[in-house]
Amino acid sequence: MRRRTQNESRDLSRRREGDWELKEMLMRKYRGYLSSLRKEFLKERKKGKLPKDARVALLEWWNEHYKWPYPTVISIYSSVYGFVAAQLHASCTAF
Repeated sequence: MRRRTQNESRDLSRRREGDWELKEMLMRKYRGYLSSLRKEFLKERKKGKLPKDARVALLEWWNEHYKWPYPTVISIYSSVYGFVAAQLHASCTAF
């Protein structure tokens, strides 16, 4: 397993900082919209729109992700290719 050089670590740190800044900017811009969407999802709906189990599953997902509803790279790879986060982490640090 190869260790990261100091330049690689600095680049990774900058990327994470950039990601954090982007996330903060998007949260400031869309905060009101996301909270109104959350309120809208929690309102009682007319029956017949979706089956109850589908509605419950969606509401559970929304409650977990409403602050940042965008998937991470790890969650994309794990859902598309069936990888586990530990496998992805090991393969990313091997380079």
